[in-house]
Parts: sequence; C-alpha cells; structure tokens
Amino acid sequence: ARAAERDLFRSIYGDDDDDWLRADIPILVTHASHDGIDQTIIRADFNSDDLFDVTINIRDVLLAWTNDPADLPLNGTRSIDRQFSLRGRVIWGVLFAVLLLGGVGSWAATAKLSGAVIGVGSVLVDDDIKIVQHPDGGVLRDILVREGDRVIAGELLLRLEDAEIRAEKAILEGQLIELFARRARLMAEVDGLSTVEFPEGFSVSHPNASAIIIGERQLFAGDLSRHRSQHNQLLLQVDQLDQEIHGLRFQRTAIVSEFELAQVELERFRQLAGNNLIETSRVATAERDVIRLQGQMGDLDTSIARAQVRISDVELQILELEGTRQTEAQRNLGLVDAQIAEVEERLSAAVARYARTEIVAPVAGIVNELNVSTIGGVISPAEELVTIVPEGVDLVVEFRVAVNDIDQVHVGQAANLRFVAFNQRTTPEVPGEILRVSAASQQDTQTGERFYLAQVGVQDGERPEQLVPGMPVEVFVETEQQTAIAYFMKPFTDQIARAFREE
Repeated sequence: ARAAERDLFRSIYGDDDDDWLRADIPILVTHASHDGIDQTIIRADFNSDDLFDVTINIRDVLLAWTNDPADLPLNGTRSIDRQFSLRGRVIWGVLFAVLLLGGVGSWAATAKLSGAVIGVGSVLVDDDIKIVQHPDGGVLRDILVREGDRVIAGELLLRLEDAEIRAEKAILEGQLIELFARRARLMAEVDGLSTVEFPEGFSVSHPNASAIIIGERQLFAGDLSRHRSQHNQLLLQVDQLDQEIHGLRFQRTAIVSEFELAQVELERFRQLAGNNLIETSRVATAERDVIRLQGQMGDLDTSIARAQVRISDVELQILELEGTRQTEAQRNLGLVDAQIAEVEERLSAAVARYARTEIVAPVAGIVNELNVSTIGGVISPAEELVTIVPEGVDLVVEFRVAVNDIDQVHVGQAANLRFVAFNQRTTPEVPGEILRVSAASQQDTQTGERFYLAQVGVQDGERPEQLVPGMPVEVFVETEQQTAIAYFMKPFTDQIARAFREE
C-alpha cells in the first residue's frame, strides 16, 4: 500500500525524490467494493481545507504490490510536504476557461462575417461572338487564316470553288448583252431610224459584244431593206395608178372635145333637116355619136375614180406597212424588256453567289474557332465555319446560380472573380459587379439541374490582359453580413422551425 501510494503521487506530480513526503498530511485509505469491482480510495488533505480524492482500481495498482487487499490500512496519516498548491492551478484553469469562453462569445455576438454565393462560370464576350456561315455551302478551295489570327473587317478568310458559278455568270452576262443589243435594234425600228445606236462603251462591256453588235446591225439592215422594198413596191403601184389616172383624164379631155364638136354638128344637122336640106338619118347618126361620147366620158370618169380608190388602198397599205413594223418592234421591245429584267435578276443572284465564294470577316477581331480544315471538303449550308471575337468589346463572366441561392444575388452586387487558369500567387481575386441576372430558371439538358444565369462585369483597370473567351472562372458573390453566432445558430433555428410545423 505504501508503494502504491508513492507511485500514485509520482504519477500525478512527477518523479522527484521522496522529499514530497515531508509534512504531516492526513492520508485516509478506504477499501470498498462497488458493482463487483474492488476499489481503494485515498484521501489526502494538503491544506487542511480541501480533500483530493483519487480512486484506484485495486486490480490495476494495489495488487501490483500485494496479493491481499485486506493488507491495506483502512485509516492512517502520513506527513507530506507539498511544494505547490492544487487550488491555485484549479483557480487559474477556471479563470482561463471563463476568459476564453467570454472572449469567444463576445466575438461571436459582435463580429460581422460576410457570406458568399459560389458559382462556376466562364468568360464570354459581352457582344455576342460573330459566327461566320455560308448560306449555300460548297467545296472548300483555300483556308487563309488560323485560330488566333487578328483580322480586319472584310479580310478574306476562306475561298470556295467558283467554276460552276463563273460559268453560269458568264452565260447570263452574254444573254444580257444580247438582249440589250436587241433592245437597241428594236428602239431604232420604233423610232424609224436608219441605223442602230448602241450605248457608249457597249462594244467592250463583254467579250462577245462586238459579234452581237454586228449580228444585230445585219438583222436591222435586212429588216430595213425588206421594209423599204415593200414600201417601194407600194409607192410604185401608186405611181402607176397616178399615170393611169392621168391617161384616163387625157382621154376624157379628148372625148369631151369630141363631144362638144358632136353637139355642134348635131345642131347644124337639125337645122338643115328642118330646112329639108339633108336627110333625117344623118341627124340620128349625129345624135348617136353624141350619146356614145357621153357614155365614153362616163366610163373614163369611172376608171379614174377606180384608179383613185386603188391609190388610196395602196397608200393605206404603205401606212399599214409602217405601222405594222413599228407595232411589231414595240411588242418585241416589251418582251425584251421583260427578259432583260429576268436575266438581270438571275445575274444579280449569280454575282452574289460568286461574291460569296470569298468568305470575309464581318468585323475586326480575333479568330476564335476555325471549324474547317480540309481543302476540297464539302461544307453544308449554314454550317458554322469561323467564329470571331470582335475587337474592343468588353468581356464578361457568365456563371450559374443555384435555385436556392437566387434570392441572394441581384444586379449591382459585388463579386470576386478567381481565374483558375492563372497562377493565384501572381493573379489574385479580381473585383467585379453583377450586371445581369436571368428572369427565369433554366434546366441543364444533361443533368436535369435547374439554375439561373448571371453575368459579372470586371471593373475598369482590373481585368487581366490574358483573358480569352471560354476561360473558367470561380465567382464569389458577397451576401449580407451576419454575426458568427447567427451562422452557428441558423441550422438549429431552421431545424426548430421545421420541427414545430404541422404535417
């Protein structure tokens, strides 16, 4: 028991010499059994005020010195001289615990902590990235840029095969030149000109223009010659009829003179017959001559009138010939104008398609994506060929906000951006501001998760120069400040609020 007592105090106060057993300190040893376990209680009164209780399992300590617990004295005293007081340590420990709890409690009750909504997004262009497409598609002939190249507006990016379109364009241009030449010929016919007048520079507007001009002039000359021949024939008929009328009139003049003489002779014969100087038969003969001459004059008048009618008919034919030529030319001119309009429209479309074989940059910027790489490959209509990041536009960060956090995110709110692609030691968090928050939630087609989209703008002068669209970004949106104790108590208050709800 004495050895056990010594080992006990050494385990508590150290392995010093036995000088700690100097003063007379009452020691009370009590042997008892509780729940089938034998225990020995040693009470030491160091300051005669407090008792220090130590409970030792007899099997673990005392039996190491004696095989019979009854050998331990039940009561006794021992002089122990302690160099320090246990009460002081307890007081200092309690005081330290009180100060620690008080300090932590004061900090938790007064300190304001800022929360954050964390989201993951990427850098994108505030003005949408320009997508270069082709409406018709075709066969790729040349690739003139690479990803990362800086281009200006109108700079050539890609070139498509144009042989088929060039052939169609040449055919339509030839048709248009031919129609314009035909139109010039018809205009000359309508205006009654003797030659065809072509626009200045028309002969050099197309390689076949000279041949077309020669053909139209020959056609015009042939038509004009045929027209003039018909016109001259009709004029000749008029001249013949005029001469015929002139002859008839000359004959009538002669017959009129003969008729006058016959009348004079008839009067003389009548006088002579009245005086019975001649036979009456001669009077009858004279009368027959007068009547005959009158009939001849009537025939001549009829012939003259008939010839005049024929002249009128021929003159009408001349007018009809001129009118028919002009009318036919005018009708053909209308058809040619319609054909010109149609061919011009088709040619305009062909020229536009030909121009689209050279794909150019719509804006100045940097080539972001080049989606074609095979010379001779076929591209489909409306296929995305090249994407260009416009030069001088602002870059923003778009990130997803969880549905449960949307009430803590609003426009104008401060946010910190961490660009995970950069070295965090050289590129710290960049301040930003919420610019836009989507009005309705969206759903991820792959995961089915619902979220809101928000955009953060980087403040002027804070944007890293190495930013490129698509770069990943972690966004920390600062929320309302709360005390630490409020953060600690929120899970409990939320649980209590749910616990007292009726089902």
